[in-house]
Amino acid sequence: MKEFCPVHECNKGTSRCICDPPYVLIPFPTERKDPERRVAWIKLMNRKNIKTGKNWAPDKNSRVCSMHFADGAPSRSFPNPTLNLGYPVPSTSTGKKRAPPKPRTPVTVRASKRQKLNIQSPSTEDAQNRGTSKEDTPKTSGSDPGNDPGTDA
Repeated sequence: MKEFCPVHECNKGTSRCICDPPYVLIPFPTERKDPERRVAWIKLMNRKNIKTGKNWAPDKNSRVCSMHFADGAPSRSFPNPTLNLGYPVPSTSTGKKRAPPKPRTPVTVRASKRQKLNIQSPSTEDAQNRGTSKEDTPKTSGSDPGNDPGTDA
């Protein structure tokens, strides 16, 4: 049985190894035990069947060598092969660095500032009272319009 790593340009395997051990060939997850991880590994291999043009599918002898795992083997932190895959892995960054975040004041400071502003600013009742104070209203003598000295009645 020929076991070899299916990653692009990786020549590690029992039949054509060009490297020195201690690499290890790790079998693909099975469809029965871990179908989601199996699909993820197949996608990461990024291969097509040359004859049919369809996506490549591993067989029971397909393995991935340990040099493609960050921890040297599948682990909880790095369960999938992600290193040296033979093609550029698209990065999530655009190359541009973000501007540093603007400093923000804590919420408690904002609330106390809001309270200070409410205390310092006049209330709406005070503004209404000032607008209709007795000094601002015209003085009339009595409630009878005929007694107004400015009118001829």
